[in-house]
Amino acid sequence: QVLLEPKDDKDIRKYIFQDLGKKWREHRGAVWKKVHDPKNPKTIPEYVAAKPNPDYEVHDWERFVKYKLGTKGVRRSTINKDNRKKQSIYHTTGSKPFNITQQQLV
Repeated sequence: QVLLEPKDDKDIRKYIFQDLGKKWREHRGAVWKKVHDPKNPKTIPEYVAAKPNPDYEVHDWERFVKYKLGTKGVRRSTINKDNRKKQSIYHTTGSKPFNITQQQLV
């Protein structure tokens, strides 16, 4: 069931890239949780050697590890943790998007 008809190819393209970006962010987080143990941190070369998937390109994996352990990645992680602690209203509609929930309430 299609609730909204796309106006043109730009809408379809935008949706595809947004969905792809979301899935990539979730995948990155899952991979980092699998590899990173905060109680027993490793050095960058150890993380690079412990590449979790042989399909990952070495230079891409190394760049990702450097970002996560670098000042920019650590700062962003700290800011996100603080913001999640401040959250007073949580997403409670399950996997259903807000726009569909809103249409059902009207």
